[in-house]
Amino acid sequence: RIDNVGLGIGTTAPDYKLDVRKAGYDVFLASGQSNGNYPVAKFIDETDASPAWFEGRRSGDPGAGIFIRHNPASPATNNNTFVRFQMNDAAGNKTNYAQVKAGIDVNTDGSEGGNLQFYTSQAGSFTEQMRIDDAGNVGIGTTAPAVKLDVRDAGWPIAAFHGTSEYGTGIQLYNTHTTDQAWAIIGGGTSQSNYPLKFYDQTNAVYRMVLDNTGKLGIGTTSP
Repeated sequence: RIDNVGLGIGTTAPDYKLDVRKAGYDVFLASGQSNGNYPVAKFIDETDASPAWFEGRRSGDPGAGIFIRHNPASPATNNNTFVRFQMNDAAGNKTNYAQVKAGIDVNTDGSEGGNLQFYTSQAGSFTEQMRIDDAGNVGIGTTAPAVKLDVRDAGWPIAAFHGTSEYGTGIQLYNTHTTDQAWAIIGGGTSQSNYPLKFYDQTNAVYRMVLDNTGKLGIGTTSP
């Protein structure tokens, strides 16, 4: 039906310019052949920042999702799907600035494994900055992380931790294999003189060793 609101397919009272409804699935299909510059479907919002909404309402579902599938005639391990983020550059050119890509580590039936790749535009070209592989390893600066967090870079430092606590900036190390043991390595802070580097036994609540900024090392004392 066409009325003063819009065109209704599957409804006699359309709420939008095009209102398509069906009680079951397979409600709408758009099929075509895009070429990278001209998509099969395009949504433009002229006055706001929300060109498309996806909403799930089925009772009992804990959430809603969007599925992106690459479905070639001959599957291969280099198949991927991605979401690309584009904005204009200073000259008004459509430019790729970031991308999240899903790839394949293993495509064997029954033992499939996938990865997530995170790209940003760097000096005008896409550069992979981080990857999570099928084992759950996270790689920054590497596409083949060997451990749970694998950070690699040719520069120095590779990582920096900045804090504003009077007790210093630190990292905590826990091991719960058989007996819980927790350590902290803490640097700086104004709560003690000479801004020491401290090795703190959190399990027993005692400083085991401190090295202050004058080069003095204390074992069994926090004021060498």
